[in-house]
Amino acid sequence: MVAQQSSSKRIAVVSLGGTITMTAQAEGGVVPSLTSKDLLASLQPAVSGLEIEPITLRKVAGAQLRPQDLVELAHHIDGLAAMDYAGVVVTQGTDTIEETAFVLDIIATRTMPIVVTGAMRHADAPGADGPANLRDAIAVAASGDATRAGVTVALDGQIHAARFVHKAGTLSVGAFRSTPTGPIGWVSEGIATFALCPVAGLARIPVAQLGPLPNVAALKASMGEEGDLAEAAVERGCAGLVIEGMGAGHVPPAFADRLEKIATKIPVVLSTRVTGGEVLRRTYGFVGSEIDLLRRGIILGGWLQTAKARLLLTLLLAADHDRTRIATCFQAYGGLANLIAHQAHEGDQ
Repeated sequence: MVAQQSSSKRIAVVSLGGTITMTAQAEGGVVPSLTSKDLLASLQPAVSGLEIEPITLRKVAGAQLRPQDLVELAHHIDGLAAMDYAGVVVTQGTDTIEETAFVLDIIATRTMPIVVTGAMRHADAPGADGPANLRDAIAVAASGDATRAGVTVALDGQIHAARFVHKAGTLSVGAFRSTPTGPIGWVSEGIATFALCPVAGLARIPVAQLGPLPNVAALKASMGEEGDLAEAAVERGCAGLVIEGMGAGHVPPAFADRLEKIATKIPVVLSTRVTGGEVLRRTYGFVGSEIDLLRRGIILGGWLQTAKARLLLTLLLAADHDRTRIATCFQAYGGLANLIAHQAHEGDQ
């Protein structure tokens, strides 16, 4: 799009690929092929009163993105902020939109709105939703209220907070949900409206403070699981571990025994496989329950979803945070840690 006037707001649209950029191939299937400039061409006539700059950083599927890509993206966004852009829209595959938004919420600059969007239908599909989602995301990025909301996700006319949003469907254009809160706003007639704003106080790590990203594993606890893979992860050099527990944060007894030993070596965080649920703190007392695991030195992850808990732990370790600071950061998400138990373990070593 061509700048309309020098005094207009400058919005960058940064493309990483994903379904929104995918077109059909002669050999079958769809793959990322469109650039950010191509995406903006679908919005003609131009969005009124805005100078929109297309930037293409990647042409990959959402499942092909790596945490290091998000660190590089955050560096790029910080550079745009220094160039007086009024907002940034990131387009990418929906498989990992929730992870990208969450990471950017932690490490990217907050001086301007950052909005992540994508599409559930590829660009060649009847009723492709990419253009509408992109137009809405630009409206959110241009909104003065968006900065207070932190990084957001704009899809299907709704605005979601990065910390709560998750993908709940594989085909529907309304696939994204925010549980247990619901969306924090909506876009109507090109105007972004914020009904709610998340409270502040969550972890913030400037991207410049990050060292090399360590390997953090995420494993699921299910019926009869004894934790062999958790031990194998430590043997392979994982610097941290996230365990997706059952129900309110529960694992089988044998798994609990293994986690207790692992927690003396690396941070272990417990999440729950219940979408929209949370790890409890003081309700169940059986072997493998949240109370039992807390006594064993496991960090309870609160309401943070497993994939986000893994990324948060990765970033905290990359910033050289010790276990006490890691536990404090997870407390902001309703988590809890038994630092006394951990210190006792350290004294035994």
